[in-house]
Amino acid sequence: MARQKKVKGICLPKYFRFGGKKYQLKWSRMKDKFGLCAAPHSAPEDRIIWINPSASKEDIINSIIHEAIHAELWCLDEEYVASIADSLTELLKVSGAISLE
Repeated sequence: MARQKKVKGICLPKYFRFGGKKYQLKWSRMKDKFGLCAAPHSAPEDRIIWINPSASKEDIINSIIHEAIHAELWCLDEEYVASIADSLTELLKVSGAISLE
């Protein structure tokens, strides 16, 4: 799987399938967001997940989870997506599956 440059020890794949739809994953500096996900019904070339490389490592991990949930379950309201992403990020931290050092 082709990968992109590492940011804070995290190397995004260039492409990943969510819900059977191929997404591009890209680093992109954003002023007021940690991440952004295009709708799964977007044209294939527009199906992109952007992650802000200037965020903290924890916020990058949370954003990857958050935007992946959007890609898989576009129908969920933002509050549910945020709650699920926060819980999964915390679970991965306390279980030692991810390190923020």
